[in-house]
Order: sequence, then C-alpha cells, then structure tokens
Amino acid sequence: MSLQFRLPDILSSWPWPRTVNPHTEQCGKRLMLQQKSQQYKFFPSKVQAGLCQAAIQLASLAYPKFSKAQLQVAMDLMFVFAVFDDSSDHMNAESVQIWANAIMDTLRSPLAPRDSKNELQMLILSSFWLNATQNMSSSAQKQFIEEFESYTRSVTEQAKDRDGLVVRGVESYLELRRNDLGAKPAFSLILMDKDIPEELFESDLMLLMKSHAIDMLTLANDMFSYNIEQSRGDSHNIVSIIMAQEDLNIHQALDHVSKMHDDLATEFLQLYETIDRSANPSSEVMKQYADGLGNWIRANECFSFESRRYFDKDGLTVKQTRLVELLPRVGVKEDLRDE
Repeated sequence: MSLQFRLPDILSSWPWPRTVNPHTEQCGKRLMLQQKSQQYKFFPSKVQAGLCQAAIQLASLAYPKFSKAQLQVAMDLMFVFAVFDDSSDHMNAESVQIWANAIMDTLRSPLAPRDSKNELQMLILSSFWLNATQNMSSSAQKQFIEEFESYTRSVTEQAKDRDGLVVRGVESYLELRRNDLGAKPAFSLILMDKDIPEELFESDLMLLMKSHAIDMLTLANDMFSYNIEQSRGDSHNIVSIIMAQEDLNIHQALDHVSKMHDDLATEFLQLYETIDRSANPSSEVMKQYADGLGNWIRANECFSFESRRYFDKDGLTVKQTRLVELLPRVGVKEDLRDE
C-alpha cells in the first residue's frame, strides 16, 4: 500500500488571484527561438526546452502587469535562474564560486571578453543584461546587481553545505534561503521602470514586507518540493530539518511549517493595510511594490502545481486533492512514522 501525505492549502484566503500577462505568447516565442539557436545549445535539447518553458510560465504569472518589453526582461531572467540553478546543483563549491565570479564580472561588464569555460552561460547572462539595462532605471539596475551578488554568494554557501553534508537549523537555513532562493533579484524587477530612492527601499516597512514574502516563498517551495527532495536524500529543506530537529513525522512537520507560513501571511497583510492607510507621498509606489510581492506569492503556488517541477503530470490533481504519494528512496524503506 502506498503512503500519502496531505499538503496544506496555505493560500486559500490569499487576496491576490492567479493572473497571466497578456504578452506571454509573443515574449515566449522570442525566448524559445533564442534558446534554440546554435549559440545557446549547452544542455540536451529536451532539458533546455523544459527550462525555457518553465521560465516563460513563471514570468507570465509573476509579472502579469508588465509591458511587453518588461516581460521579456523577466522571462530572460527566469531562464538565467533556471540555467544557473540546474547547473549549480551538480557542481562542487569551488566550481560554483568560479561561476559566481564570472556572473558578477559579466553583469558589471557585459561586453567584456568571456572565459571560454563559461562562454555559453555568460552569453545568456550578457544577452539578458544588455536588454535589461534598456528597460531598467539606474536605481533598479544598482539594486539588481547588489541582490544578484547576494544570490550567487548564497548559492555558493549552499554548495559548501552540500559538499560538507552540513544540516542547518531552522533559523540558519532560513537566513541562507533569503538570498539563495533568487527572490531578491526577481523582486528588484517589480519597480524596474522607476528610480526609487534607496532610503525608501531600506525603510523598515519595505524590508519587512520583502523578508516576509521571501520566507513565505521558501516555506511554500519546501513543502511542495519535499517529496522529490526526500526521495533523493536531500535534506536542504525546511520540512526535513523540522522533522529531524523536533522529532516530528511528516504530517506534524507540515502542520508546523504551515503555521509558520500562516503567521507570516497575517503579518504581511497587516503591513499592506498600513500602506493603504498611509498618507505618505511614496505610498502609491510602496503599494505597487507590495502588490508585486503579493502576486509573486500566488504565482509561485500556481507555477508549482501547473508546471511539472514537483508533481510531474499530477500537479492539478494534487492542487485539488492536496494528496501526495510518498516517493520511495532507493535502498531505504520509508514510513510516515505514525506513532
């Protein structure tokens, strides 16, 4: 008899609905044509096409109000993330560090000659960035580079953990994930066409909303990805960490993570209401940013079930029933530890 667990419905009352950008088809065709070109072929065709399709799908959900030009930037970035994440997962820390350095050099000097070892990957990055700079304000570009550097640094730290078989505690894990998730550079696109004073982005309200949104994405991702990750023995997941740290079974751990997510969601909505009531001249910009964060949280959930990232062809069924068949681990007899 197969073993099952139930995913909590963490966004049943979330006020941001599923929305798709109307420019998806046009921008998606451009990205698909670009990734099929000879210059971009460094993954097997099927794998690369899948990464490209995922980038199109996620960007269209995450940035539904973007113009055509802005959405193209967002799709290109999602493809950059897909390439880096897929490749770095199979690298040791030293290799990831070399690649991270090459990425930052490319962002700072996109037209400079590239190291032949990273030429294809950097070609994708420089193509993205040259287009992005035509559509981003100077403050958005500055923020993006800073956030992307934090992202690459954290991905390198994750690789070090993987090499050393390090298992972090809850707080240490969340601290790392606030950067290696890639949410911060993705969020820097929300106001990409506006020059925003640094002090506004560094205000307590904006920082807290961003932090809550990132933690919500982390918790959701880890609940959705738990089944795949446990099947291959990957403990870099908040559910696995809490099971080990608190001596809980999968059902109890999911309830624990769901409660953490609910508390963050409640606080996020309270902060959003604070902006709504504010007479601050910057409140409209802050509300646009907050709406972007809120929509990202919904988009992430939709993408997780609608793509094949975590549930293969069964995503929509799982979304409806919330039931997941526990995948076996090779050579390990699994149970749900129902005491």
